[in-house]
Amino acid sequence: MKNESNSTLLILVSIVCLSAGIFLLMEIPDLLVQNTYRKRTSKSIIDNNIASINKVLSLSPHYDFFTYTNEFESPFRKYGAPRTQAQTVKSSQEVIPNRPDLMLKGVLLKEKSLAIIEDKGGQTYIRGIGETVLDQQIVSINADKVVLRDRKGTYELAVEEN
Repeated sequence: MKNESNSTLLILVSIVCLSAGIFLLMEIPDLLVQNTYRKRTSKSIIDNNIASINKVLSLSPHYDFFTYTNEFESPFRKYGAPRTQAQTVKSSQEVIPNRPDLMLKGVLLKEKSLAIIEDKGGQTYIRGIGETVLDQQIVSINADKVVLRDRKGTYELAVEEN
């Protein structure tokens, strides 16, 4: 009786294993077809990631939207000579308004340099070359000064020491 139950049990286990093997063999073609659509090489993954990174890096921010106001003194500003104003005189009949009292608080030198300029009221402007601050157009940005132009002519703002 013991031999009969062992052989019966062995037959049942072999039938289960055989049916599981047949079931798995029937599923293999479906798995291969699904994986061919999703198969990606590491090169295509890298190319897609590099394309995504380049897309993000190619975006250029617009600096007109950002105007920062605060009264703290930046510890990162560059110390330089006192502010000088090189003015050119224009002879004209019209009345030209006075220049606003601007102070150069700092300079960020990169591919597109930025100047941090503060007016007398404490309003801070972060602008690049060609942009304007209170009708004063930024002509150039150097490590220690910014050249501005208005209707009176060009003049320089140097980083001030306090």
